[in-house]
Amino acid sequence: QIVLSTPADVTARILASQLPQSTLDALIEIPYAPIAIVHLGVDARVLPPEILDGFGFLVPRYTGLDVLGAIWSSSLFCNRAPGGKVLLTVFIGGATNPGVIESLENDQQTFLTHVLKELAQVFGLPQLIPAFWNISVKRRAIPQYTLGHVQRVQQIEAAFNEQDALWLASNYLSGVALNDCVKQGESVAQKLIEIHKKGKGAV
Repeated sequence: QIVLSTPADVTARILASQLPQSTLDALIEIPYAPIAIVHLGVDARVLPPEILDGFGFLVPRYTGLDVLGAIWSSSLFCNRAPGGKVLLTVFIGGATNPGVIESLENDQQTFLTHVLKELAQVFGLPQLIPAFWNISVKRRAIPQYTLGHVQRVQQIEAAFNEQDALWLASNYLSGVALNDCVKQGESVAQKLIEIHKKGKGAV
């Protein structure tokens, strides 16, 4: 039994000889939005404690900001930052603003300054001076559930239902959020456990 959790287009390439062309086309047609991920390590003393009492924030598009939102990584998870420091993870780009990613390739320092300026606007504080920063770009980060997506997924799942040992578990099927992916993964895992119990094949 094989489970594919690869992006839609990668799945199509892997199974180019296994699936009908119409199913391959449905996989390839699923668009993805780019995201830049900016990790910032800052001194905890420069941020009021109440700001970090939560999970982060999301930015409505009407604000005109390029930042999509941020996660307080060191507030949510242990061992993400040393004592007296905090780790912020900021997201920028997305389907409504893919062009901002292009500026990253030209000048990371300018890109970082832009992100810090927008964070200062959100916080209502002076611009942060990070002790650590890192920027990474995921050009195909978030699958977009555009018009016709339901029909594409139905076609893809129907083709896989005809396969004896192929399964899908990926964020282009039934939700992009982490909880959606966990739920989907658990469902597939349970089906594989039942197959294993019946002695129909190794996983």
